Amino acid sequence: MRRRGIIVSMTLLVALLGAAAPAHATFPGTNGRILFSSDQSGGTFNLFSMTSNGSDIKQLTTLTANDGNAFLAAWSPDGTRIVYAQFVQALGIAQIFLMDADGSNQHQLLVDPNHHETWPSFSPDGRSVIFSRFSPDFEGAAIYTVKIDGQGLNAITNLSKNVSSNVYDVSPKFSPDGNTISITSFNRGGVTGAIYLMDRRGSNIRMVTPSGLGGRVEDWAPSGRQLAFTSNCCVVGHQAIWAVGSDGTGLTQLTFPGKSNDFGPSYSPDGTQIAFERDSADFSTFNLLIMNSDGTNVKTILKDAGNPVWGPSN
Repeated sequence: MRRRGIIVSMTLLVALLGAAAPAHATFPGTNGRILFSSDQSGGTFNLFSMTSNGSDIKQLTTLTANDGNAFLAAWSPDGTRIVYAQFVQALGIAQIFLMDADGSNQHQLLVDPNHHETWPSFSPDGRSVIFSRFSPDFEGAAIYTVKIDGQGLNAITNLSKNVSSNVYDVSPKFSPDGNTISITSFNRGGVTGAIYLMDRRGSNIRMVTPSGLGGRVEDWAPSGRQLAFTSNCCVVGHQAIWAVGSDGTGLTQLTFPGKSNDFGPSYSPDGTQIAFERDSADFSTFNLLIMNSDGTNVKTILKDAGNPVWGPSN
């Protein structure tokens, strides 16, 4: 189960998730390169980019197993920057980093040795990053934002309250217009796991996926009218890709993977396609696939790759 080892060792929560997938919003634009993660270099997971047909692969991070691993990446709205989480082996925690689209200028965004910080994603104006912060004892997680210079840390949901009730808010991202935030939340209101929307300041939290479906790790369509997500976070059954309207209507299953598991949908910037990861039933192999946004024309683009994030052309 090499696909799961890097993430499960990082956080107790991801054992509930079953697989980590990037937290990102696909902003409208011309289709550009696809970010992905793979363990084909350095004995650990690194970040790469490629064209949408699986060619011109470029390695962006060069971590070794002694360094840790890079994962959960997201593009800036203009496609010039990438934000990502890195598990820092020496510290035993995950922190958030920034780099340019070609892998240069890698630097830590926010230095906080007391919290695991993951699932980063840009705001639509590219001036801030929204992310999930875990309590030191992993008893809860909440949503925060910080400016891209590392200043202006701001809580969107309440970490102390989440810790007291074991609520985990993860996978945050702004809608393309910036007025709404989507999250995956566990144990909120007695629901094991579902996707919720809230206003940009954290008010008016409402569930948009059925409680029994176990929706998680969503991506906004560039139109802002729909979200694609992964099912069965915490219930028996193989994971698949679904879509739902931002008003909670139009729930539709898009993939039917059989005994395999589909994770982490990412819309293309023009909204016509979705990239996603497909794992074997025992999670021993994983591949990157692309399909039309209605679930048709599914095809494998690259083997031994996952966590796709489709970016805009810059």
